[in-house]
Amino acid sequence: MTQIHLDKSVYSPAFCDLCRPNGSRVALFADRNLPYAETLLDYLKKNGFAAELFLLPAGEKAKTREVKQALEDTLLEKGFGKDSLFLAFGGGATLDLVGFLASTYLRGVPTILIPTTLLAMADASIGGKTAVDTPHGKNLIGTFYLPRAIWMDLTLLETLPQKEWLNGLSEILKAGLIADASLWERIEENGFDPKDKPALLGLLEKAIAVKTRTVEEDPEEHSLRAILNFGHTVAHAIEQASEHAWPHGQAVAVGCLAESYLSHLLGYLPAADFERIVRCIKSLGYPLGPLPEGLLEPMHHDKKVRDGKIHFVLLKKIGAVFSSCNEYTHVVDEKQIVTMLEWLDQLGET
Repeated sequence: MTQIHLDKSVYSPAFCDLCRPNGSRVALFADRNLPYAETLLDYLKKNGFAAELFLLPAGEKAKTREVKQALEDTLLEKGFGKDSLFLAFGGGATLDLVGFLASTYLRGVPTILIPTTLLAMADASIGGKTAVDTPHGKNLIGTFYLPRAIWMDLTLLETLPQKEWLNGLSEILKAGLIADASLWERIEENGFDPKDKPALLGLLEKAIAVKTRTVEEDPEEHSLRAILNFGHTVAHAIEQASEHAWPHGQAVAVGCLAESYLSHLLGYLPAADFERIVRCIKSLGYPLGPLPEGLLEPMHHDKKVRDGKIHFVLLKKIGAVFSSCNEYTHVVDEKQIVTMLEWLDQLGET
């Protein structure tokens, strides 16, 4: 499994020591909105690395086949070879794109991920999923490709706006809902204060543990790993229908509510647990509406669709998903999905 270095400074001899054995030439890829990409480039150069910076479009605009192809052509023209190391410095979109690029460039070059958002630390950096988006949906073209290491420097989070903290928290909440009731209860009882670093570190450690355990058991999502998609069928539909005006984390929070409702509607999730989920997520200050129209159509392009039928991960209680015969996604009748979407619209109006 990939080494995860948590709460370590990227501007340190230890980080340089990690990079040196992996490549004699460094390609540093960063979101063009990242304020300190040049700082890291200068630090690498001062420590003897032959490094070059490649700036990417901001956010999901980076995750296209066209951007990937343009980067491949530029890297080949500049002579980056198999002895190159790719550093992905940014949020989830940057990590997804650069991971995909690294997996196919010269049939694979080593990569180290440096997530700069809580969302990327809790989710996108872990597990080796790489992808680009298409007009038909999110993450439909990609690979499984593990990075050599993930370097999480919590000081990079200090300038995050409140919206970005909430975006990251949604994936931590999801981890608690699917596999760690104690993680959920910490947030339910204490709320969330990003300035409380020991508490933040504890939440992040627990969320990372949920994802790493799940990925180690099912690295290529043949069965159990599908539970990590809880909330995401609805979330991806919201992102797609809004043309990414809704950020991923905010959409995931709403998706967790929606799919908890569906779990309760189908008789798996007890009313008491469902009410706790709604109460907690609402108390954290997530915007719940107005939602974009036409959410059902993009759900038909979700990766979990089988034989034209939409599948969902469902909860049986806080901290555990419903499974049957080693299956973790379940067909839901379209009428019940419509009922869920009607409930979601009403929730967003309150």
